Amino acid sequence: MASEYSAHKILLMGAVLLCSIPVCVSQSGRWPEAMQNVPIGVHFYNDTRVSDAELFAAQKVAQMVLQRASVEVTWQDCTVSQNPSRVPPECESRLRRTDLLLYLVVRLEAHAPSVGKNALGFSIIPDKSDEAQMAYVCYPRVRALSHSTSFTADELLGLALAHEIGHLRLGTNEHCNRGIMRARWRPRDLEGRHWEEFLFTAEQAKRLQRAVVTRLESQKRRFALEVPKG
Repeated sequence: MASEYSAHKILLMGAVLLCSIPVCVSQSGRWPEAMQNVPIGVHFYNDTRVSDAELFAAQKVAQMVLQRASVEVTWQDCTVSQNPSRVPPECESRLRRTDLLLYLVVRLEAHAPSVGKNALGFSIIPDKSDEAQMAYVCYPRVRALSHSTSFTADELLGLALAHEIGHLRLGTNEHCNRGIMRARWRPRDLEGRHWEEFLFTAEQAKRLQRAVVTRLESQKRRFALEVPKG
């Protein structure tokens, strides 16, 4: 019996139509050369039964996709455990401007009631898009999709993580008709394991760079204001 998350139906968030203007400005153009790597931090909360090994494999996939856009990710496990003393102090401190919160959940609709039933994830984009920091990815939906494609569940999870990080750093829930930021991933790419179709476009890579650099500069200015003078 075919899964309801079959490849021809899959969405990465609640939008139904492809939106190509804000996220994918250019359909052509050379990949930017020698871009300097910029850092972001992801605080993740594993509220599912994803094993540490599978989660690590998924993070490696997401890291690979983001590295191609010259973005380096530092992952911090902030999963709430029964032993509060095991929570790293980094999870208790104030988020930096470049940090993100990413939740792996069982029921996406519990966190985003309006999201489509085939969506793998959802990013919260406030009116001030530069403050977007929180996203959800639904592991059971990812696992269901893996049954009808050539990708494994951890590979698809990594691609979904990269997609939502893209939404948060690009500051929009709009989609593109090319690459990782498609609203619908094409069946032939999923079945053929066409990794090159799950990368950020050159234009998106430039925008990701600018967005992270802007946040880094804002973080430095805020820190300078908070440091006592004299």
